[in-house]
Amino acid sequence: LERGDFLLIGATTEYPQTSLNRALISRVRTIELKKLSSDNIENILTNAVNKEKKALPTWIQEKISQYSNGDARSALNYLEILWEGKKDLENITQEELKEILSQNSRHYDKNSDRHYDVISAFIKSVRGSDANAAILWLAVMLDGGEDPMFVARRLVVLASEDIGNANPQGLILANSCLQSV
Repeated sequence: LERGDFLLIGATTEYPQTSLNRALISRVRTIELKKLSSDNIENILTNAVNKEKKALPTWIQEKISQYSNGDARSALNYLEILWEGKKDLENITQEELKEILSQNSRHYDKNSDRHYDVISAFIKSVRGSDANAAILWLAVMLDGGEDPMFVARRLVVLASEDIGNANPQGLILANSCLQSV
């Protein structure tokens, strides 16, 4: 790596300076990818519409751009979902569009990266004492078909590692919940 004999290309959602080995960090160049602007997303959607020779009202394109949160892949996925649907996009209402786009954002696959993202968000919400966020992430997992035993086991780990002696009753409560589940 030091001599440049090979290239290391990696991607992470973690902050590289703290999640990678220092020896490795000193030998690599990190590049942060920023969110795309709404104009960038709209240009990508325009190119996709032109390439596929399909129609897409401008206001829908703008809404997709807003919902995609700077992620071209998400924007193209939304576009594909709309094209695959049976709705006539020329006559779709804003409420119908919002419902379609919102349904996709609830996507949860317990066998993919989303599984780890959501359980991580759940644990961080509990750790940060944000009950509303914790309930939201719990609902996303359960609605997506997550095994309640997985969640209960993770709460036991949380109680022993993060709460520990700050509240020894936390582990007892978490174990009782695990047994109940």
